[in-house]
Amino acid sequence: MNPDFTRLAIWMCAFFAITLTARFIFLVRNIMQSGRKAIRDVLRQSGGEIFYFDMVEQTGFSKARIEILLRDMERKGMIQRVPQGEDILIKLIE
Repeated sequence: MNPDFTRLAIWMCAFFAITLTARFIFLVRNIMQSGRKAIRDVLRQSGGEIFYFDMVEQTGFSKARIEILLRDMERKGMIQRVPQGEDILIKLIE
């Protein structure tokens, strides 16, 4: 096989891998930003705090998506989760 062709093929594969990775990261960031915004909006509309199951109902997000977003927001200091019996009270920190 031609060495120039091999180098070109390797370069093209690397280029496409980097391009796809960058697009994937951009997509995930946009999804996370829009999810955090939706949660903040629901919290603001409910006076700064809401129960977990009400959050799931009002956003229409799956429990898995809510959990990922809440963990991210809690890690960033945007919310606080407080266990309340069988539910969790989510409080907005501003």
